[in-house]
Amino acid sequence: MRILPIVSGLLLSLSVATTHGALTSADSFLVGANPAAGEYTATQVTGQAPTVPGYTGSWLNGNATAVVVTPGLSYPGLLSSGGAVRGNSGSSREGRLLSSPFTATSSGTFYLSVLLQLSNATGGNYKAFELHNAGFADSTQRTLQIGQGGTGTDFAGTTNFGLRLFSNDTFRVDLGLADTNVNLFVVRFDLSATNNADSVTIWRNPTSLINEPPVANGTLSNFNFTFDRTSLGNFQTNGDSITIDEIRIGDSYASVLPVPEPSASLVVLLGSVVGIARRRRG
Repeated sequence: MRILPIVSGLLLSLSVATTHGALTSADSFLVGANPAAGEYTATQVTGQAPTVPGYTGSWLNGNATAVVVTPGLSYPGLLSSGGAVRGNSGSSREGRLLSSPFTATSSGTFYLSVLLQLSNATGGNYKAFELHNAGFADSTQRTLQIGQGGTGTDFAGTTNFGLRLFSNDTFRVDLGLADTNVNLFVVRFDLSATNNADSVTIWRNPTSLINEPPVANGTLSNFNFTFDRTSLGNFQTNGDSITIDEIRIGDSYASVLPVPEPSASLVVLLGSVVGIARRRRG
């Protein structure tokens, strides 16, 4: 009978699926009345400072249009909880500082994942998940953008999603036609203390949440990459919004893509099937 190898394979896959590396920061935008437990109130995000792994201080920049909303975003197979943060129409940029910024001396491989959803994917003005360093200025302090639109050339003037570094068209990856689905973006940072030796790789809706896919949407190389905050930008005037959720930074691909643990009853059931199969084989 083939029951034993099949079930054993299932148990192995469950074991692999729930093995994670280390997260250095993670924000699921939990909603509640206890900031010490990492909870936000469902109001304007600027000024809120819940205790969230890897972050320090309050959300900055003082715009009034980004709010914490419920429910949060979800993606098939990915563990998610809490609410999300939404940049509503009307010139909004908010961000929060990391406890441990990525500097010129940072080295190694790190990963970031984020869920992103647009209310309208037909174009319009700029909306994106962002990374900044030392401030919120577009031209000198914005180091990464993942999003759509822009009155200039942020994402090639198309309705496609794009990745762009340093507000510089030289460092740009087309991520395909935008839509209003919940999209998962995963970024790998290969950082080195050597000058101009850093690289950034990105996947949009990767084919696996367990193992890093061998084919990415694109890789950009030969620069120095730093950031000290994650942020959200939305400069719509037509009522459109962008929602982001589950911002995770970690030391492995699996660490930023947690999957639900198998239930105890499922593990017991599979164990029973294995036992029955062994008795029959005996």
